[in-house]
Formats: sequence, structure tokens, C-alpha cells
Amino acid sequence: MTGFTARHRNHAVGLDAGGDTVRLCCPDGHLVEFPTPVASTRPARSRPNATAGIVEASQHALRRRLPRLTRRRRRGFRVAATVPAGAGRPARQQLESALRALNRDQPVMLMEAPLAAAAGAGVDTAGATPRVVLDVGAHGSEVAIVAEGRVLDAVGCAAGCHDIEDAILATANAAWHALRVGSATILPPDDDTRVAMRLSAAELAVEISDPTATIVSAVRRLTQRAAAVLDRDPLEHGVLLVGGGALIPQVARTLRAELGTGVHVPQDPRRAAVRGVAQFIEEAERNPYLWRD
Repeated sequence: MTGFTARHRNHAVGLDAGGDTVRLCCPDGHLVEFPTPVASTRPARSRPNATAGIVEASQHALRRRLPRLTRRRRRGFRVAATVPAGAGRPARQQLESALRALNRDQPVMLMEAPLAAAAGAGVDTAGATPRVVLDVGAHGSEVAIVAEGRVLDAVGCAAGCHDIEDAILATANAAWHALRVGSATILPPDDDTRVAMRLSAAELAVEISDPTATIVSAVRRLTQRAAAVLDRDPLEHGVLLVGGGALIPQVARTLRAELGTGVHVPQDPRRAAVRGVAQFIEEAERNPYLWRD
């Protein structure tokens, strides 16, 4: 059990299952995290069939946790869950039906993940000013334009944290091999820390250029498309960077250099989406009409 605590108890469960980790905000406000059960079915928000993996991950988390919760509340709990902005109506209906079936047919509210992440990062999502939200997850990324309480447009790409980390690891392995061959008398063969310290920012930038270039291209494609519709530059307020990729410093540096705009990384960016879901739950407890029955 980790994360944050909501300000008061409620009768709803918040769920974010978009990556390697399923995050469940319990009715008492505590955050519980589970690893996604099967690596081959881990969801990537960018894939067209992403919801299939999210359904499985969500079912896994709720089966583990709901029996304990429903012992205290026989009627079950309402569920607020994130869904990729690019998911179509059939995929959303599939996820909603699966969550209802697990929870005694209680109401389910689906929130688009970029909107939830923006709210969890402290952005005024109800305002008219468009904001660019980039979620770099474990297996893929999604970039969206958020304004007026909804996602105006979104695109996904297949590049994610694992691709960037693999590129960095390849650089480290190549440098380690070169040092062992050419500099064994200078650095001990088992001194991995000192080898890693020899990697410059320029070397890392070269190695991760392919996955980050894919992400930058997705941001450019979306913002250029949105600028024509909105008649303004969506990047004027920078990029909100969330997800595990926000914790890789080179990602933010590359975005700043390539896009020529600011990049804001909120506190605890991996949990921004589930924080946004928790905020919705607190608001819905005060205004029950927000739940769609």
C-alpha cells in the first residue's frame, strides 16, 4: 500500500490500469498497486486493442481487492476507471461491462486517461485554454489536447519507457565493452558505477533518439492538426509530461529541444491519472448526478 490518502471516505473505487502497474484507489482513500498479471497482455495506451489488456488487468485487480471491500458494503462500490483517449465505443463498452459484472452491476464511469492525468497534475481541465498532455507509459505513449473538461483530440505511438530504457542499456553495455577492451587497466572490470558515470548526455541522446523521435513526431502531428482547428498554438503553455517516461530526464530535455517549448513534470507523474480519478470520486460524492447509471 502506497501513494496518497483522499480527504474523506466514499463509496467508490478508482482504477488506472494503463501500464505495468494497476493502481486502485480504495474507498478509504488509500492507493493500492498491483503488477499487471501477464507480461504478454500488459496494456499499452497507444495500441488499438489496448482495452483488452486493460480489461484483464482491471479484472485482476478488482478480483483481488473487491471481496475484502464488499464484506463491508454488500451493495458493492461504484467504479471510476481510466480508458485510453483513443479507445472506440466498442472497447469502452467492453471495459464498462466487465467492471459492472465484477461489482454487482454498480455504476461505472470511464475517464479518458489524459484528462485524468491533467486533473491529477493540478491542471484546470474545465478551462478553455488547451493543454498538451503527454503520457509516456511502459509500452507506449499517448498525447492529447485537453480543454473544457474533455479531450479534444489525441494520438498514440508505440514508443514507451521500455524502448527508451533498452536504448540506454544498450549504450551502457557498449561503453562497458569498450572500456573492458581498451581501458581495463584504468577501470576495474567490475566497476559498473564508474562505467555508467562515463556516459555523457550526448551519448544517451544519440542512443534514445529513435524512441524519442517517435514520441516527438506524435506530439508535432497532433499539435499541428489541433492548431488548424483551434486557431492558436496548443504548445503555448508547454507540454505536461506524465507517466514513467517523465522520470527519465533525457525525455524532457529532448522534448524541450525539439519542440522549443516548456515541459512540466508534476510531482509523482506515474500516479497523476489515478490522482485525477480520486479527485473525480470526491467531486461525485458531493454531486451524485456525475455518476452515469
